[in-house]
Amino acid sequence: MGGPFVSYAYYDTDNKTIKVLEGFIYAPHEDKRNLIRRVEAVAYSWKPDAIIHTTTATAQQ
Repeated sequence: MGGPFVSYAYYDTDNKTIKVLEGFIYAPHEDKRNLIRRVEAVAYSWKPDAIIHTTTATAQQ
């Protein structure tokens, strides 16, 4: 399986980590130009500092 993709990496200076955002298109037999442009728009407008950290609750044994 293959297809077009976009990948953006951001360096977080506060936490000294690298944030990577990737988007893939899988649409056999369709024009992918408009789809990849949409994915690029989302990836380009993403703000690395706007990440909401959540915790997952675990069930008590």
